[in-house]
Amino acid sequence: MVNRKSCIYKITNVVNGKVYVGQTVNYSKRKAGHFSYLRRGAHRNHYLQKAFNKYGEASFKIKVIKECNINELDKLELFYMKKYNSLDRAHGYNLLIGGTTNKSFPDCVREKMSRSQKDRIISEEHRKRISEQNKGKKMSSASIEKTKKTKKDNQIQWGETNPNAVLSNDDVEKLIVDMLNGMTVKDAMKKYRCSRQTVYGIVQNRTYKAISPNLRDKLSNLNEKNKKDTLNKIIPMYLNGVSQNKISQKLGISRNTVSKILNENNINTRFYKNQFRSQYRDNSRK
Repeated sequence: MVNRKSCIYKITNVVNGKVYVGQTVNYSKRKAGHFSYLRRGAHRNHYLQKAFNKYGEASFKIKVIKECNINELDKLELFYMKKYNSLDRAHGYNLLIGGTTNKSFPDCVREKMSRSQKDRIISEEHRKRISEQNKGKKMSSASIEKTKKTKKDNQIQWGETNPNAVLSNDDVEKLIVDMLNGMTVKDAMKKYRCSRQTVYGIVQNRTYKAISPNLRDKLSNLNEKNKKDTLNKIIPMYLNGVSQNKISQKLGISRNTVSKILNENNINTRFYKNQFRSQYRDNSRK
């Protein structure tokens, strides 16, 4: 499972020894978030981002240096920043003095930020030119859809590096094998302590797409077969007096799925069963 713990952690550049010290209440999520932003060139710490671009991902290692209670995080973050001197550009990448309540920039960073803003003068003519260039500009629907698709495809393939990931790549690989060997969605939810949505995302090849691609076609085919088998069970069970809740429990699927399948087959679930049972049977013979 993805590991959650509150701790102080350290990112080290193994080439020059510089470090970044941080705190988190969810180490796995924070670790994944750091590297996700760094890979995309979007990390908010520009010193760390520039170093990552220069030395490459293989040159950076992250590890927990102290597990602690949440109320100790601020104090310990400050302690380790001082210990590793991570606010000094010669030794580290931290931009802010630690702690969550009173974070502030060190004097050297404040001065640099101030100078950069003072030197940045945009004339009225430049402002108008920028405004005119963007007036009336609209992205085509094709461009919008392409952007959405690219963003979506990138995100769903992150796997455990996605900041919202609930399973590790290893667990997903095991889950795929379990499902191919006949494990039900309900049992997979229990074994891997995840939601139905997470399991279906993997089974339907919508998430963790880079994991076990050679098995995904088999899993997709099995999923289609199971859907047909389920459909063939739902309608007879309902017509024989089994409630939607009971069907949901027995087949290990959501009640919404049961209702959806019944409605798609023109079975009005608001009527009593004996009012439409003969009608459905007559229609099925046609």
